[in-house]
Amino acid sequence: RSRLLPNLGLNYVGGQSDSTELGVPIDRTTDRSEWSLRWNLYNFGSDKGELDASRSDVLAAQQDQRRAREEVAERIGRAYVEVMRYQGLLAQSRQRIAQMQRLLDKVNIQHEAGKLAEADLLQAQASMLAAEVDHGQVVASLNAGMARLRTLAGGDLRPVVETQDEVLGFPESPVAPSGTLLANVGNGDPGVIDAARLRADSAQARVLPKSAIWAPRVDLQYIDQIHDDTNPLPTNTDRKGWQVTARWDLPLGGETVARRAESQLRAQAAQVEVERLQQVVDSERTSLPALITALERSLRQLNLQIAQYTALIASGDMLFDAGRRSLAQLMQLHDNRYAAQQRRAEELERLRVSRIRLLALGGGLLPAFGL
Repeated sequence: RSRLLPNLGLNYVGGQSDSTELGVPIDRTTDRSEWSLRWNLYNFGSDKGELDASRSDVLAAQQDQRRAREEVAERIGRAYVEVMRYQGLLAQSRQRIAQMQRLLDKVNIQHEAGKLAEADLLQAQASMLAAEVDHGQVVASLNAGMARLRTLAGGDLRPVVETQDEVLGFPESPVAPSGTLLANVGNGDPGVIDAARLRADSAQARVLPKSAIWAPRVDLQYIDQIHDDTNPLPTNTDRKGWQVTARWDLPLGGETVARRAESQLRAQAAQVEVERLQQVVDSERTSLPALITALERSLRQLNLQIAQYTALIASGDMLFDAGRRSLAQLMQLHDNRYAAQQRRAEELERLRVSRIRLLALGGGLLPAFGL
């Protein structure tokens, strides 16, 4: 902005010289100071263009900061839902071990009574070991997820609790009945798009018209002497005055033309980068609603499947006690239910991550996180 305003200058000259005036040699001591005010009156808009470009650069830097905050928030959100996945699976794994232990106790009693063969006892023990191995993997994954979340958050954490998605700021469904995105998933652009767009504006502002190559530069300068102790004084001395200077420079090597062509190419490249990023964001933003809808449908089916397996296990226990259901069939039911629970935890994590990503692509992630 200072390029549009005058420049204040102070000048001091001190020294000694051997001079000749009117054929007479003079030993002169110079001690002179003055102040000046110089103002560029006309530069064919290059200063204004640079000011507009700089303003866009400042706004682009602010959007870069927003982009960084969005990326951090998204990473923290992903780590948080991962921890929620393993915490939910940990409770189900503990329930599975407790049920397998009760079943193993039944098998031991029936084996000692001679109702079950040694192979059945070994199968029950093997299934119990498999459940314990799976439980250990869940515990390890949970500890790793907590360590990752603690690192991203930069300190100690409060307990991570399982909560409803609406409390996390995620919409219940990203698609309205008409097929359009809901307003609460964000109706803007992420910081990376806004920053690229502002940089393109900045590059375009630096492209001057061709007539700027031939335009002169006009300067106004005012000079006022502060003191002059030069001894002896020169015959002609300027005490104060002003002047207007018009200067026209044209590098014969074509530098001015080449610089303008470079500015044009930089502006075109910046615009192409905006279009590239916009295509990437739009392609992902339009594909996520269908994926989220499919994941929600899959979760409903898995919930039904888990409920069916739970009912089958309850009836299977009674049939096993009555001798009408084999141990292998009952073990298979427990394994199938746990596999469905694992699949549900994975699908729920994918759903939450997709919702986080959709919020980020719509510019609504930081508001959803209260930032």
